Amino acid sequence: MDFSPRLELAPNGKRSDHSRAQLLGAAVKCFSKDGLEGASIRDIAELAGQNIASISYHFGSKENLYHAVLTETMRLIRGPAEEVMQEISRLEASGRMTPAEAIRLLQRFFGTVFRALIADEQGVLIAPLLVREQTRPTPTFDLLYEQGIRRIHEMLSRLVGIATNVPADSPKTIVRAHSLLGQFKILITGRETLLRRMGWKNLKGKNADMVIAVIEDNISALLNAVRNNEKAGDNK
Repeated sequence: MDFSPRLELAPNGKRSDHSRAQLLGAAVKCFSKDGLEGASIRDIAELAGQNIASISYHFGSKENLYHAVLTETMRLIRGPAEEVMQEISRLEASGRMTPAEAIRLLQRFFGTVFRALIADEQGVLIAPLLVREQTRPTPTFDLLYEQGIRRIHEMLSRLVGIATNVPADSPKTIVRAHSLLGQFKILITGRETLLRRMGWKNLKGKNADMVIAVIEDNISALLNAVRNNEKAGDNK
């Protein structure tokens, strides 16, 4: 994930102003550390090597800058996951989605997002912003929810429903899908503990492969157990 000028493109396709990209990159670091309320525009401007007036020029206010950061964050998360979500849509449309396929796609989705959000160094900065929005939502959360979170959550619920043979709109299915997402919060907030316990310097390469394998095992074990329990209940 990169907020550098070479990736920051304006709507008309031209390269955006360098100072705007620098401000976004600095804002990610400051908002991740101090949140919307704690971060100061002076610190953001200084870290970006810009003057305070440039924030007003490009974004209008600190709140609008925060909004821009989170909007870009959601776009960057959707990018790596989009291919998985398209495959899910194709299989659903074909009617060939089986419980095993649903579990495989859940595993692939979580592995893809893990590499983009937790294993990536920029993701380490971005992830706390998303956690903060869940625990202390700002008005921007409404936009995040409608731009991407809701779609992802509904997609996960459909897959969990297929994997467990429980309707996707069942409260239990929705909560189960949400609990799978909880793995990310634990890995984000407890990242440093895991690194120290494992004696790792980062969550890249083989380290990431091992963590993803455990996530995949958790998904498979939980959903297969639920499906078996549901079958046993139907047979009583």
